Amino acid sequence: MPTYFEARRVNKNEQRKAELPDYIINELPIDKNAKILEIGCGYGFMLQEFKERSYKNSSGIDIDASAVKHCTDNSLNASLITDLKKYLQASKDKYDFVIMSHIIEHLKKDDIIPTLSAIYENILNESGKLVILTPNAQALVGAYWLHEDFTHELIFTSGSLYYVLYMSGFRNIKFLDIYSTANLGFIKKFIRYAALKTYEIFITALHKLLANAYYDKSEKIFSVELKAVAVKEI
Repeated sequence: MPTYFEARRVNKNEQRKAELPDYIINELPIDKNAKILEIGCGYGFMLQEFKERSYKNSSGIDIDASAVKHCTDNSLNASLITDLKKYLQASKDKYDFVIMSHIIEHLKKDDIIPTLSAIYENILNESGKLVILTPNAQALVGAYWLHEDFTHELIFTSGSLYYVLYMSGFRNIKFLDIYSTANLGFIKKFIRYAALKTYEIFITALHKLLANAYYDKSEKIFSVELKAVAVKEI
């Protein structure tokens, strides 16, 4: 049976040297000894970034044996798991920073809040942060990203992502880089912002004209990706 990464045509030898986005850098612990966990580390591109930034206690977990082997072969700290929710519920380790990059949309709907609750209750230190990156259902290509990856179970709006985080115990929740301008130069940043802002104004006006309803309390985010950080507060 081919692995997920093989079927998705992800090249494990392709060392993508994309710079770690500012919205992640800005949320990282100042302490280089802080414990960092990447849930769904894949071939370790982000773990490598943490290592190069001198974080001494970064680790990852994944359900793909070939991906974990690639990480360990490259001196990255990664472990193979079989069930994420059970792993988190049983874990004795505590972390200061946990990141899930394009993982939550692969979980069964009934497992999402229990999984996030296990992160909040069991593995995050007090003041620890959880960062989630996931496709945005409100984006122009939202439907495409729901169906492009056959293993996606669902995708989120800002409102539904806020809901599952809140129901899992988090109260300090905010969305990051809502216009997707991180790591762009000034001109590209201005063009990206202007384009998304124009689309936001247009689509909001169109929905009002058609009497379609948005939930007023949810942030209007139209970028292709939702990026949220939630802090554990006791």
